[in-house]
Amino acid sequence: MKFIAAVALLVAATAPAAAQDMVLYRGGPIVTMDGDTPQTVEAVVTKGDRIAFAGPEKDARRAAGKDAAVRDLAGATMLPGFIDAHSHFTVATMSAGGLDLRDKSHAAVTDITGVQAVIRDHIARTPPAPGGWTTVWQFDQENLAEKRYVTRAELDAVAPDRPLVVLHVSLHGAVANSAALKAAA
Repeated sequence: MKFIAAVALLVAATAPAAAQDMVLYRGGPIVTMDGDTPQTVEAVVTKGDRIAFAGPEKDARRAAGKDAAVRDLAGATMLPGFIDAHSHFTVATMSAGGLDLRDKSHAAVTDITGVQAVIRDHIARTPPAPGGWTTVWQFDQENLAEKRYVTRAELDAVAPDRPLVVLHVSLHGAVANSAALKAAA
Protein backbone atom coordinates (compact mmCIF):
# COMPACT_ATOMS: atom_id res chain seq x y z
CA MET A 1 0.00 0.00 0.00
CA LYS A 2 2.84 2.39 0.80
CA PHE A 3 4.33 1.71 -2.64
CA ILE A 4 1.01 2.68 -4.26
CA ALA A 5 0.92 5.86 -2.19
CA ALA A 6 4.46 6.71 -3.29
CA VAL A 7 3.58 6.15 -6.96
CA ALA A 8 0.47 8.30 -6.55
CA LEU A 9 2.61 11.05 -5.06
CA LEU A 10 5.04 10.83 -7.94
CA VAL A 11 2.25 11.06 -10.49
CA ALA A 12 0.65 13.96 -8.65
CA ALA A 13 3.94 15.79 -8.34
CA THR A 14 4.77 15.40 -12.03
CA ALA A 15 1.33 16.25 -13.45
CA PRO A 16 1.09 19.52 -15.40
CA ALA A 17 0.82 22.57 -13.16
CA ALA A 18 -2.52 23.60 -14.67
CA ALA A 19 -4.05 20.31 -13.53
CA GLN A 20 -2.93 20.59 -9.92
CA ASP A 21 -2.25 24.24 -9.02
CA MET A 22 -2.03 23.90 -5.20
CA VAL A 23 -1.64 20.52 -3.49
CA LEU A 24 -1.34 19.88 0.23
CA TYR A 25 0.42 16.67 1.30
CA ARG A 26 -0.20 15.37 4.83
CA GLY A 27 -0.70 12.20 6.83
CA GLY A 28 2.80 10.74 7.02
CA PRO A 29 6.31 11.62 8.00
CA ILE A 30 7.62 14.37 5.73
CA VAL A 31 11.39 14.59 6.00
CA THR A 32 13.06 17.71 4.68
CA MET A 33 16.79 17.94 4.31
CA ASP A 34 16.75 21.58 5.33
CA GLY A 35 19.81 22.52 7.35
CA ASP A 36 22.52 20.26 8.74
CA THR A 37 20.16 17.57 10.04
CA PRO A 38 16.91 16.16 8.64
CA GLN A 39 13.76 17.90 9.83
CA THR A 40 10.27 16.39 10.00
CA VAL A 41 7.24 18.52 9.17
CA GLU A 42 3.51 17.78 9.19
CA ALA A 43 2.64 19.04 5.73
CA VAL A 44 3.96 20.26 2.40
CA VAL A 45 2.20 22.49 -0.11
CA THR A 46 3.20 22.51 -3.75
CA LYS A 47 2.24 25.00 -6.40
CA GLY A 48 2.77 23.42 -9.78
CA ASP A 49 6.19 21.79 -9.65
CA ARG A 50 7.50 23.94 -6.79
CA ILE A 51 7.40 23.48 -3.03
CA ALA A 52 5.52 26.50 -1.69
CA PHE A 53 5.44 25.63 2.02
CA ALA A 54 6.70 23.01 4.49
CA GLY A 55 5.67 23.07 8.14
CA PRO A 56 2.73 22.61 10.50
CA GLU A 57 -0.46 21.32 8.84
CA LYS A 58 -2.53 24.22 10.20
CA ASP A 59 -0.25 26.74 8.47
CA ALA A 60 -0.06 24.56 5.36
CA ARG A 61 -3.87 24.62 5.01
CA ARG A 62 -3.77 28.43 5.15
CA ALA A 63 -0.93 28.58 2.60
CA ALA A 64 -2.67 26.15 0.24
CA GLY A 65 -6.07 27.85 0.26
CA LYS A 66 -9.52 26.30 0.30
CA ASP A 67 -9.37 25.02 -3.29
CA ALA A 68 -6.17 23.04 -2.88
CA ALA A 69 -6.19 19.32 -3.51
CA VAL A 70 -5.30 17.29 -0.42
CA ARG A 71 -3.20 14.17 -0.74
CA ASP A 72 -3.13 11.86 2.27
CA LEU A 73 0.17 10.03 2.52
CA ALA A 74 -1.53 7.20 4.43
CA GLY A 75 1.54 6.83 6.61
CA ALA A 76 4.05 6.75 3.73
CA THR A 77 7.17 8.87 4.09
CA MET A 78 7.63 11.83 1.78
CA LEU A 79 11.03 13.29 0.92
CA PRO A 80 10.20 16.61 -0.78
CA GLY A 81 12.82 17.79 -3.21
CA PHE A 82 14.71 14.49 -3.05
CA ILE A 83 17.39 14.19 -5.70
CA ASP A 84 18.85 10.76 -6.38
CA ALA A 85 22.56 11.21 -5.72
CA HIS A 86 23.27 7.67 -6.90
CA SER A 87 22.11 8.24 -10.43
CA HIS A 88 24.21 6.80 -13.20
CA PHE A 89 22.91 9.41 -15.62
CA THR A 90 26.28 11.15 -15.81
CA VAL A 91 27.84 7.96 -17.15
CA ALA A 92 25.96 8.63 -20.39
CA THR A 93 28.15 11.66 -20.97
CA MET A 94 31.31 9.74 -20.09
CA SER A 95 30.47 6.81 -22.33
CA ALA A 96 29.28 8.81 -25.34
CA GLY A 97 31.43 7.74 -28.26
CA GLY A 98 32.93 4.96 -26.20
CA LEU A 99 32.89 1.25 -26.90
CA ASP A 100 29.76 -0.56 -25.75
CA LEU A 101 30.59 -4.23 -25.19
CA ARG A 102 26.89 -5.12 -25.10
CA ASP A 103 26.50 -4.01 -28.71
CA LYS A 104 25.27 -7.00 -30.72
CA SER A 105 28.21 -6.69 -33.08
CA HIS A 106 30.42 -7.85 -30.19
CA ALA A 107 28.43 -10.99 -29.38
CA ALA A 108 31.36 -13.17 -30.42
CA VAL A 109 33.56 -11.73 -27.66
CA THR A 110 33.82 -14.61 -25.21
CA ASP A 111 37.20 -14.16 -23.57
CA ILE A 112 39.80 -11.57 -22.51
CA THR A 113 41.70 -11.89 -25.80
CA GLY A 114 38.45 -11.05 -27.63
CA VAL A 115 37.89 -8.01 -25.39
CA GLN A 116 41.41 -6.81 -26.17
CA ALA A 117 40.84 -7.29 -29.92
CA VAL A 118 37.56 -5.33 -29.87
CA ILE A 119 39.18 -2.48 -27.92
CA ARG A 120 42.18 -2.44 -30.27
CA ASP A 121 39.84 -2.29 -33.28
CA HIS A 122 37.76 0.48 -31.69
CA ILE A 123 40.86 2.61 -31.05
CA ALA A 124 42.03 2.06 -34.63
CA ARG A 125 38.63 3.08 -36.04
CA THR A 126 37.97 6.00 -33.69
CA PRO A 127 41.23 7.17 -32.17
CA PRO A 128 40.79 9.58 -29.27
CA ALA A 129 42.01 13.16 -29.65
CA PRO A 130 45.49 13.83 -28.30
CA GLY A 131 45.27 13.43 -24.54
CA GLY A 132 41.75 12.01 -24.91
CA TRP A 133 40.54 8.88 -23.20
CA THR A 134 39.05 5.71 -24.57
CA THR A 135 36.07 4.54 -22.52
CA VAL A 136 34.79 0.98 -22.72
CA TRP A 137 31.57 0.22 -20.92
CA GLN A 138 29.21 -2.69 -20.22
CA PHE A 139 32.12 -5.01 -19.36
CA ASP A 140 30.76 -8.16 -17.71
CA GLN A 141 33.24 -10.80 -16.66
CA GLU A 142 30.41 -13.33 -16.33
CA ASN A 143 30.15 -13.39 -20.13
CA LEU A 144 33.79 -14.41 -20.52
CA ALA A 145 35.34 -17.87 -20.40
CA GLU A 146 37.82 -16.69 -17.72
CA LYS A 147 35.04 -15.29 -15.47
CA ARG A 148 37.36 -12.50 -14.31
CA TYR A 149 38.07 -8.85 -14.82
CA VAL A 150 40.50 -7.64 -17.44
CA THR A 151 43.76 -6.49 -15.82
CA ARG A 152 45.74 -3.29 -16.09
CA ALA A 153 48.54 -5.22 -17.83
CA GLU A 154 46.09 -6.57 -20.41
CA LEU A 155 44.84 -3.04 -21.08
CA ASP A 156 48.43 -1.74 -21.27
CA ALA A 157 49.07 -4.32 -24.00
CA VAL A 158 46.21 -2.78 -26.02
CA ALA A 159 46.89 0.91 -25.41
CA PRO A 160 50.22 1.52 -23.69
CA ASP A 161 50.29 5.29 -24.30
CA ARG A 162 46.60 6.24 -24.32
CA PRO A 163 44.35 6.54 -21.27
CA LEU A 164 41.91 3.62 -21.36
CA VAL A 165 39.24 2.75 -18.81
CA VAL A 166 36.86 -0.22 -18.83
CA LEU A 167 33.64 0.29 -16.85
CA HIS A 168 31.85 -2.70 -15.36
CA VAL A 169 28.24 -3.28 -16.41
CA SER A 170 27.14 -2.42 -12.84
CA LEU A 171 28.93 0.94 -13.05
CA HIS A 172 30.39 0.15 -9.63
CA GLY A 173 33.80 -0.91 -10.85
CA ALA A 174 36.38 -0.05 -13.44
CA VAL A 175 39.82 -1.10 -14.61
CA ALA A 176 42.22 1.48 -15.99
CA ASN A 177 45.45 1.09 -17.87
CA SER A 178 48.70 2.67 -16.66
CA ALA A 179 48.32 5.73 -18.93
CA ALA A 180 44.87 6.42 -17.42
CA LEU A 181 46.17 6.03 -13.88
CA LYS A 182 49.02 8.41 -14.66
CA ALA A 183 46.66 10.95 -16.27
CA ALA A 184 44.29 10.80 -13.29
CA ALA A 185 47.06 11.32 -10.71
